[in-house]
Amino acid sequence: MEEAIAIPIPKRNTDFFLWLIDTYDVLLSITESKIPTPSKEQLTQLRKKLEVCILDNYNSQYRPIPGAVYGWTVSMFIWVILLSVIEMQHQNGILEISDAVKQYCKEKRLRMWKDPDLTTWSFDTVASQLDCIALRWHTLEPCKELEDLLEILWRFAARFTLRMHTKDVLNVESYIEEIPNMVHLRLSAQGIMVFLSRYYWFHNTIRYYRQWEHVKDEEFPTVEESNWGTWILNERRHFITRRFRDGIAEWMWDKLILFGDQEIASHDQLGDEVSSFTCMYSRFPAGLVSYLQRVLTYKEYKEIAEEKRIADFAHIHMIHAHFSNAYNVGFLKYFFVYDKTLYKHQKAIQKCSTPLVVLWYKKYVVYFLGKIYHHPEGYTIQHAFIMWVVLLRKHCNGKCYDSMDFNALCEQILDQAEVVNNDRHVDGFFDLIDD
Repeated sequence: MEEAIAIPIPKRNTDFFLWLIDTYDVLLSITESKIPTPSKEQLTQLRKKLEVCILDNYNSQYRPIPGAVYGWTVSMFIWVILLSVIEMQHQNGILEISDAVKQYCKEKRLRMWKDPDLTTWSFDTVASQLDCIALRWHTLEPCKELEDLLEILWRFAARFTLRMHTKDVLNVESYIEEIPNMVHLRLSAQGIMVFLSRYYWFHNTIRYYRQWEHVKDEEFPTVEESNWGTWILNERRHFITRRFRDGIAEWMWDKLILFGDQEIASHDQLGDEVSSFTCMYSRFPAGLVSYLQRVLTYKEYKEIAEEKRIADFAHIHMIHAHFSNAYNVGFLKYFFVYDKTLYKHQKAIQKCSTPLVVLWYKKYVVYFLGKIYHHPEGYTIQHAFIMWVVLLRKHCNGKCYDSMDFNALCEQILDQAEVVNNDRHVDGFFDLIDD
């Protein structure tokens, strides 16, 4: 155990798998009482090490493994070892929901169980609970109650993944594998991804949320105080082209799909690139997907702006079109990042000298020099764009990377135009005498 904690995780593929096998062998020996049980501190250290390994390498390790382990990815091996550690940590603990967690679930509308007695929970209850949390994730800020609730679910993940069960426990047909000549069943690779994908995305967003300082008390102009309304109406012309509408529809599915749904829906096609649109049809009601696509394709701008689920996607593409036409610069390429791509741009974000619009928790905020700025009025793209313009003018003199001058844009958004009154008032009466 000491060596598993002390030895850095190897980067070479062969050495990495050898380290995983050795670590798992140690945990099996502990379970069989062949070596002494490690202390709580040792288990905590090993768990943190495995968690960091998953969070840092999940996307690069989401690839099929050639050979007999069909449907398995590299990260799933780490996940099994992590679940073994979690089970050891709670070996003699009582599995129950505290009153604080019950109250939290009630306030946040997270409850998916019929009976709070956890001995009655089967696989479908836990999977539904994870789906509900993913659906409501944008309303959940990190707190102790959320961590306690997730810990309960990861303990169930360890129970369902590491052991075989009867059909009344593993009661979702699409996530089980039958074992020849046995009554018991085991979780399939797709069933394991139900837990692993949620674990990664939940913990990854929490990590980013805590990584930066949050500024919520700085004053910014409201939407009414700015010229947003007039400015954005000038960009309505882009909706006359079908290509512009199709671009919004193609871009938005990845932002609408819930955390983990992409992997769950497409894991049976592991190794192939499955579109977010296909995954939406698999995980969401087909009528909702068709309705949103129909609104974007055929409706006027006013009706699109009134549909809250897609209004921000339309507005950010209107901003992008303005930047492309006026400055030959892609706004979405240079000044925007969202939660599912943050892992790709961590180093670039830390070095970035210009404000960035960030979409996470279904909220639009602005990152600048290690701080996340929140608009006091709301979290739509218009609020974030106003903050972006204000910070750009205040800290960067209206320029990005010393070569992109957006001072004209700052004036259009923030400065009120002077109204010249040309009316002439003449007082009194005058007699006009013809010569």
